Amino acid sequence: MENIEEFEEKIENLIRNKEYERALEILDKTIADSTDPKVLTLCFIEKANIMGALKDPHKMEIYIYNAVNVFYDIEDPAYRGKMALHIGGLFLFLGDTYNALKFYREAVELLPPDSYDHVRALYNIGEVQKRMGDLHSAKEKFSTCYSKAKVTGRREIEVYAAENLAEIFMMEGNPEEAKVWLEKAKESLKHIEDKRIRHVVELAFAIMDGDEEKIEEISTLMKNMGMEHDIADTYYYYSDFTNPELRERLLKEAALIFSDLGDGRMHALTVKKLNR
Repeated sequence: MENIEEFEEKIENLIRNKEYERALEILDKTIADSTDPKVLTLCFIEKANIMGALKDPHKMEIYIYNAVNVFYDIEDPAYRGKMALHIGGLFLFLGDTYNALKFYREAVELLPPDSYDHVRALYNIGEVQKRMGDLHSAKEKFSTCYSKAKVTGRREIEVYAAENLAEIFMMEGNPEEAKVWLEKAKESLKHIEDKRIRHVVELAFAIMDGDEEKIEEISTLMKNMGMEHDIADTYYYYSDFTNPELRERLLKEAALIFSDLGDGRMHALTVKKLNR
C-alpha cells in the first residue's frame, strides 16, 4: 500500500466528504490484505469513526475493540501513542471516560514531550477529567495546555483550551470569568481556520446573550457539518446562564442528541441538570 500517512489522509478526505461507502470498501480491502498492526489499527479506528458519523454506536464500539486488539502489537512507540490518542477519542465519544482516560494517559507516556500530539493528549485528559467532575485537575491540564500553546504558537490548542476553561468556570457558577476565557478563545481564533471551534465559541456567546435567533442560525450550520455532539455539549455547559425557558429547551435538545449518539453518561448528566 502507499505511505500510511497518505493512506490516512485519503480515508479522512472521504469521510469529510461523507463518502462512507467508498471509504469502507477501501478499509475492508486493506484489512483483508494486510498483517501490519499499524495499518490494521488505523483501519479499525477509521471504521469506528465512520460508524460514529452514521450514528451506529454498537458497530462503533465493535471496531474500537478490534483496534485495541491489534494496537498493542505496534512496535513504534510514537505511532502507538498516536493511535492511543485516536482510541481515547473514540471511547470519549461513546461516553466511556474510564477507557478514554486510560488511552490518553498511554498516549502521554508514548508521544515525544515536545510534539503537538503530546499537548493534545494532555488536553484530552483535561477533557475527560472535566466530564468526570474533577474540575480542579481539568483546570490544571487546560491551563498547562494553554500556556504551552501560547509559547509554541499552537493556536488551535490555545483556542480549545481557552474554551474548555470557560466551560469549567460556567460549571463553577462563574459566568464572568467564563466570558473572559471565551474572549481569549475568540481572539486566538483570528489566527486559525477551524470552523468547528469557531462555531462552538459563537454558539456559547449566543446562549449567554440569550439570542435565540443566533442560536438557531449557528446550530443549523453545525448540524449541517455533523457537529451534533458539539451542539449538545455547548447547550449543556452554557445553558444555566440564560433565561429559564431557553435553558429548558436547550437541555431537552441536548438530552435527545446525546441519546441519539449513544453517549449515555452525558445524557444522564443532562437529564439530571434539566430536573434540578
